[in-house]
Amino acid sequence: MERKNIVGIDTQFGYRTLELYEGNLCTLGSPVDVVVVSAFAGNYDPVPGTLVGAMWEALRLDVSSCRKDAEFDLTSALGVWISRSLHGYSFSRLLCAEFFGTALAIPDVIENVFVGLSILETKGGTVAKVALPVIGAGSLRLDPKQVIRPLLRAAEAFFHRSIGSRSILLVDSNPNRVAELDQALDDVLSRAKIFLPLSELLESLRQDVRNKLLQADDLFGPAHSDLRDDWLRLLSTDRIRSFELGVLSRRLLELLVAEMGASAKDPLSKQIDALHTAHVAPWIRGYMHVLRHVGNECAHEGGQETRLPPSVEPVDLGLCLACVNRLVEFWIDHRRSLPAGSVASTAAAPGEIP
Repeated sequence: MERKNIVGIDTQFGYRTLELYEGNLCTLGSPVDVVVVSAFAGNYDPVPGTLVGAMWEALRLDVSSCRKDAEFDLTSALGVWISRSLHGYSFSRLLCAEFFGTALAIPDVIENVFVGLSILETKGGTVAKVALPVIGAGSLRLDPKQVIRPLLRAAEAFFHRSIGSRSILLVDSNPNRVAELDQALDDVLSRAKIFLPLSELLESLRQDVRNKLLQADDLFGPAHSDLRDDWLRLLSTDRIRSFELGVLSRRLLELLVAEMGASAKDPLSKQIDALHTAHVAPWIRGYMHVLRHVGNECAHEGGQETRLPPSVEPVDLGLCLACVNRLVEFWIDHRRSLPAGSVASTAAAPGEIP
């Protein structure tokens, strides 16, 4: 799958992302906890050209059998049901939205999908990574903005109430439709078209960041190797978009601060400030705050005309990348300074370096 867009959302439980991919929901590149499908109410025939049909053709997964054996039947209240745990697939459960043939409007269907995910989490299910089609943009051929706006609103509300969620993947196999959805996301968020400038200096900085990321094994490890992979992919692209740089910078900063032992219960700004008790130099904490501010601005909406300047500018993206470079270098130097055999920093008490 190829990621086409990403939106970062800051919550009391941490940083979350909504990501748009061009790809196939049946053959995801990495495991997810829940895949969302849609169907006519009570009809799960594997019709060619539908996701239900693709599930049968590609995976020999009979959605009608999942419906009969559903663990959570919420169709009467919400028009959704959730399968039992599945094995042998790249996803652990199906959540089906029965909205074709019902009186539910698209915004209601989208909201009910996320309410269903919340119920699943409340009952002990895992919803860290969820993949779904952009409901209504396919067979119903609705204007992408009509779908993206309520989807963003429902996803953000879900992130703010979910403890365990991490990312929502919007997946579509049609390149033209994905391009329309990509543009709709930017339009709804009023994003400015800003790219990292092309220059010899910044190209050298890109290479420095790439080399340091490859040296920072202790920071990423198996649990966060996907974040490093995302960074390496970003640094290899011809034109780096502001929101991509902002989201990945924010995710990297959150990981670094956590690995330094800050308490995840506090907002990121307080986590950074608390690192003074771990003797982190004030200018290093200053770089962290710069990255937090610029990263947040890049990752979210367009400018505010009352500010000076109203939005992040290309030169700010270069500063953002320079802060990333220095902070990863700081991490590498810190780890090298620890005595041999020291415990991992994630085992440290909040605000303390081991």
